[in-house]
Amino acid sequence: MEPGLMAGGYFSAKPPAEPFRLFGRAHLVALGVVGGGIAALGCLRGQSPETLAAVKRGLVVATFAQELFLHGWRAATGRWTLTEMLPVHACTWALWLGGVGALTGNRTMRDYSYYLGIAGAMQALLTPDLAEYGPGNVQFAQFFASHGLIVALPVHLLLHEGYRPTWRGAARTLGVLAGQAVLAYAVNERVGSNYLFVSRKPPTASLLDRLPPWPAYIPVLYTLAAGGIAVMTVPFAGVPGQGLRRRRPAGENVSGG
Repeated sequence: MEPGLMAGGYFSAKPPAEPFRLFGRAHLVALGVVGGGIAALGCLRGQSPETLAAVKRGLVVATFAQELFLHGWRAATGRWTLTEMLPVHACTWALWLGGVGALTGNRTMRDYSYYLGIAGAMQALLTPDLAEYGPGNVQFAQFFASHGLIVALPVHLLLHEGYRPTWRGAARTLGVLAGQAVLAYAVNERVGSNYLFVSRKPPTASLLDRLPPWPAYIPVLYTLAAGGIAVMTVPFAGVPGQGLRRRRPAGENVSGG
């Protein structure tokens, strides 16, 4: 990559001339592209198991590749820090667990990807934390690609592999989330970060401003997460997942659920 491009071009750490604008034209176009891509997965109905498996692998490769690109770009531009880039974010967990779960069939990973991946990524897509990084910078495209792929993987499993959320999976995901919060707090105490916002409220305006002071808002957030997970389970309660029974690849691990 040319030094000039890294120093002041599309791949620069410097924000572009046009800043990000919430629900501005670029934001709406990006949402349309992501939504269209996810909706296009529904057009794959009737395709062969081999084609569907190839699409799944392509989604996983793209998911992992863009995340590795982000770490490389941050490092190359001097913006990789322990307080921001450790794999402790909920969306980062959803990204890696979603990819591995999609390939292995692990139910715990698939559940986490569905519940916290879709919920977290959808919120991020609607209210991106992009600061001044508008469409003239690679971080804009990477952000929407990343969170769009986080949603696309569990949607693909729902549509084409018979994955179905269950109450058992919901409870298991809440247990994983509780453990992740404990881990995030330990990391925060060590490096001075604020992963999962379990150490303090964010400095910028957010919905947390309406909640009690730290640490009282943490159980409130957990309760809200439990309610959201319940809502995401209700539509599938009692609905069988035919795909896993009929087309499960040989050797696929579906234990734990």
